[in-house]
Order: sequence, then structure tokens, then C-alpha cells
Amino acid sequence: MSPRASSPLGPVLDEGDLARIVTRCGRKLLGRNAPPLLTLDEYLWVACSLDRALESRGLAGAEPTELSPVERAGLADALARALHEALDDDFVRRVADRLLAGALDDALGARERRILAELSVAFSAEPVRIVLQALTGGPGPLLCRDRAEWARARALLDLPAWRNEDLADYERYLEARGDESAAARVRLTRERLASLQ
Repeated sequence: MSPRASSPLGPVLDEGDLARIVTRCGRKLLGRNAPPLLTLDEYLWVACSLDRALESRGLAGAEPTELSPVERAGLADALARALHEALDDDFVRRVADRLLAGALDDALGARERRILAELSVAFSAEPVRIVLQALTGGPGPLLCRDRAEWARARALLDLPAWRNEDLADYERYLEARGDESAAARVRLTRERLASLQ
């Protein structure tokens, strides 16, 4: 057995360990008590990117059961490629840094830190797979910075479809908070929405 290098979370894992953690974290993300993975701006960006992939294939609003096996395979491939594109370096860095910070936060309980540590490792190894599992079945819990953002999240998620102008208020809110990275992500989402409408 070869020695393992160390990281802020302890020893670096081999591929077998990593596969087990990714699978276990995927299940935890689908559970009711899953830790929030994405912020609202990240969720909006990913959802809009996936909508764009559906729209480009003429499949917006299509039910998977209505598609042939070949169409379903093409759709799965298009969604995977869209998610790969959406998870750019800034996106992955922000989520990975946030998960690592949570895993190292002494204010959290040992169980929460362990889950976040495993999720951090799994996300760093396979961000597309973890985000896809997090999105399965709806947005799941979103990480909101305060009650005002939570209210905005509820209002946006209750809409049947988003329009460019629906996100303008949220972008201004993020700018007022000084979160330029998140505001820039919402700006890009608005541009992407404009291209779909």
C-alpha cells in the first residue's frame, strides 16, 4: 500500500475511497436533511444552462417518457455537456471553498463537518455528478445568506418560469451586499435568459 499525501481534510484518498464517497454523498444530497450545496445565484445559473440545452434541442417541456431511447440518450448527453460548461472554474472554486470552510468550521457539529468534508472531496473529484445529483428532484435546500435572500429565493422558485427582469432585483440585492461574484453570475444568467426568450 502506498503512502497517502495529506490535505486540509486529512490523507488524500485513493480511487476506491473516492468512488465510495461520491456515491454516498450523492445519496445524502438526495436525502431530506442534506446540507445546502448551491446558493441561489448558482442554482439559477445551472438551471438556466440546462434549460438552454433543452431549448436548443427543441425539448423544452418534453416529458422523458415521450422520448424515444435515442432521443433520451441524446438529451442526457446534451444535459451533461451543458452542465460541464456551466460549472466553470469560478463556480467550482466557490462551491469547493465553501464546502471546505464548512468542513473545517469548529462551530458545526462533528457529524455536519464529516458530511461537508466528504462532500468537499466528492465535489472536487466530480462536480458535475454531485451537482446533477443535488438537482435531482428539484432545487433542494439552497444556501441563503440571510432572510432577505431567502424571501427572494422563495419568490423566484415559485414562478412557473423566469424572465430576465425577474432576476434584476436579485442582482441589485447582491450588488448592494457587495457580492460582486454572485452578482456577475446572475448577470450572466440574465444574458442567457435573454437569449432564450
